[in-house]
This record gives sequence, C-alpha cells and structure tokens, in this order.
Amino acid sequence: MRLLETSCDAPPAAVDAIQHHGLMSLLTGTPVTLADISDESGVCIDEIRAGVAGLQAAGRIEVEGSRVIGVGGLTISPTIHTLALPLATIHTWCGLDAVGIPAALALDADVSTSCPHCANPIQIKLTQGAPEPDEAIRLFCPTAPCSDVRTDFCAAANLFCNRDHLNHWANSNPTEGTELDLHETAELGRAMWGRHRPPSTESQSR
Repeated sequence: MRLLETSCDAPPAAVDAIQHHGLMSLLTGTPVTLADISDESGVCIDEIRAGVAGLQAAGRIEVEGSRVIGVGGLTISPTIHTLALPLATIHTWCGLDAVGIPAALALDADVSTSCPHCANPIQIKLTQGAPEPDEAIRLFCPTAPCSDVRTDFCAAANLFCNRDHLNHWANSNPTEGTELDLHETAELGRAMWGRHRPPSTESQSR
C-alpha cells in the first residue's frame, strides 16, 4: 500500500538520493544542500537538480535556495503537526507522517497535533517506534488518485480524537479514504518509510 506514490519525471537515482539524504538531515533539524546530497550519494549535481524539479512538480519537496527544507513528509516549515525527536523538534506534512516516520525508523518521538473536527489537542508518544496504545485516536487516510502529495493527500490525512469526529468531518469533506487506528497507522508507516531505516535494524521493521 503505497499511498504517497505520484509520477515523478526525474532520474530515479537522484530522487532516491534526495529523499533519503533529505529525510535523514531533517531528523536532526539541519536541512541538507543539493551539493551535499550530490557529494554523499555520488549522483551528479545536474541529476540532483532534475530530481528536485520532478519532486516539486509532484508536491513532494520543499526547497529554500539550495537547501531541502521539506521532503518525505518531514519539514522545518511550521504545520499543525509537531514531531519532537531525540535530536530536533520539527514538523510533518500530515498525521500519517507524524506517526509513520518515527514508527518506520524505530525512534522515540512525541507527536502533537489537533483534531480537525473539534480542534482539541492530540498527543501521541512513540517509544522505539511503537505508539502507546490509544483505542480512540483515528487517522483518515486518503485513497483517491494523487498528483500533488501535499495538496491532494496531506491536506486530508489527519488524526482525529475518535471515530465519531472522523465521521463528522468526512461527512462535511467528501474525500475518498479509509480509517486507520494507531497500530495500523504505524504499520503503514513502516511499509512506506522502512527503506530509510539503518540496515542493522531493518529486519525489525518487517
């Protein structure tokens, strides 16, 4: 189940390098530059720039000057989803990112967001990638075709206090999607971002 896949007309090696090195740098709160990605990956800078252009067209990257300030769901731009990690406090594009990324990377994290229906705060704690059990919290996960990740997917992929609040919101915001509990959200995150986990711990994400 790869809900965030969009077409991206760019060199695959460049796209993979940008997503991986960009994501890893944002975990520390320090955006990487395009030149750094080229140096670390061995992909030439022209292909890296082509990769950035393709990702921008699909709504899958934020760039400020030569720095990648948002990619793969993580961003230093303020959003309603805050992710407190061991090395930095950053933001995510959506509720799935906030739970799924630390779940996939087996990180300790504190998620802070708010319910779109009632605006009450939602707090979720993850320990080594496992969210503390909460039977009430639900994620609305869009399943409609997606051409721009942040516009088409992330705007609706939010966490709700409970199923009733999700259903009330969905009735007023007709969007094709499915409901996931926290365990299912973490499992989807592991499937989507697990490739970024260090090899020494990769087997634990399966």
